[in-house]
Amino acid sequence: MKAYYFDNVEGDQRLPHHNPDLPPVGLQQLESCGVRYWYIPIDSDGNWEQAIDKVAEERSYKNRDIINVSKEGLGDQYEAKLKIFFAE
Repeated sequence: MKAYYFDNVEGDQRLPHHNPDLPPVGLQQLESCGVRYWYIPIDSDGNWEQAIDKVAEERSYKNRDIINVSKEGLGDQYEAKLKIFFAE
């Protein structure tokens, strides 16, 4: 996981938009802002889904989505969705 300050420069949303002159943002700083982070490795047995289910249950999350962000997964909506995700 890498967290950094956004450089706010227009351009391709697929490029890294971080300012190398600024220090990276650490986990402690993220936690102080209310950002939560879990490392859940993806495995072929599907145990990752159980780990996500556990987090969702512990935090009373009701809604979740799985989305395949690729040209194959999104088809003609790929470029438009990338722009939406970038803006969010």
